[in-house]
Amino acid sequence: MHDFFMRSVPHSPIIGGPFGQSISKTTIPRHQAEMVAEHVARRDVARLPKNFEENYRAENWRYHDYRMQGLGEPSEYTVAEERTMWMERTFPRIGRPDTQEKSTFEWVAELISRENRDQPEGEMRARMDEARTWFESQGSFAWVKPLGFGGLGLTMHFKYTGNPEKDVVLKVALEGWEATDVRNEARSTRQMNRAAHCIQMIDPADIGMQTKPEFNFDSPDSADSSDEKSSSGEESREDTAPRVSTRRWKMEHDLPAMEAKWARQTARNVKRRADIKTRIRMKRQLFEAKQRGKKVDIDPVHWRADNKDYLLLEYMPLGDLQNMLVKLAEQGDVVPNRVLWSFWLCLVRACIALE
Repeated sequence: MHDFFMRSVPHSPIIGGPFGQSISKTTIPRHQAEMVAEHVARRDVARLPKNFEENYRAENWRYHDYRMQGLGEPSEYTVAEERTMWMERTFPRIGRPDTQEKSTFEWVAELISRENRDQPEGEMRARMDEARTWFESQGSFAWVKPLGFGGLGLTMHFKYTGNPEKDVVLKVALEGWEATDVRNEARSTRQMNRAAHCIQMIDPADIGMQTKPEFNFDSPDSADSSDEKSSSGEESREDTAPRVSTRRWKMEHDLPAMEAKWARQTARNVKRRADIKTRIRMKRQLFEAKQRGKKVDIDPVHWRADNKDYLLLEYMPLGDLQNMLVKLAEQGDVVPNRVLWSFWLCLVRACIALE
């Protein structure tokens, strides 16, 4: 007890002598020192966190001091002494957090303006109107707002009003309904299905739309040397020694098989290019016949004459990383270390997946 008093009394300004002067550790008898120390201990316990909210604020204060000043874990005495400081730390308000973006950007005003329709913004507006009209005709969808546009396309926010309700993001290309980039993005995004840190696609059937059939008229990829039955031997790496690469082994030991594979791939690409040219010609004939009010003996379904490339994505109510960085810069705030570490962990996991 005496040791506690020796440490505590000099830092306790509320304890005074007969005339208000500070009590020195050498001016009072031992039994009085023990009484004062017991009083200080009771006072310190009363200033420690007593419930979840106070503990939350104290932890927030601890982490802030650790991050900004590199301080270690404070003692209970320090926590008690600094009660006023940590009680001023933020605590989430009661109720569901408001995740809707309230800020507005200048480009949104230009986006919804109907002036200067011949300018790039006007062309984009016309494309947005076209996509919006078509999508609203596909089911129970209510327009919410445009989200953004650029070289990667145009995105719009809709609300599916069916049961259950769902926020939906429609992404289309700016140049028209058919876009190889959109189809490639759909394939890449589909490969990341159920990945924790990747935006997920929405199944059209979940929002009352028909599932899109596979588009079979893409130009051949000259960089793709695989076929449906081939294997690189690298699909599933384990801790054991890697297997011999099937494709590499054939290239070194079975040249006739590789030549046969090359011939099949070449024939497939030649047929694909011929089908693409035929489809272009058929679409032109269908368009001209429609303009003249005539009919032609062409199957529009087989040739995908009315093909529309688009993406249905989940809506991220908190915005993207760029939006967060802009807000932080405007508010003069910094990103907590725990958030930066979570970004880094996500990147590491992505690199592991690529490996």
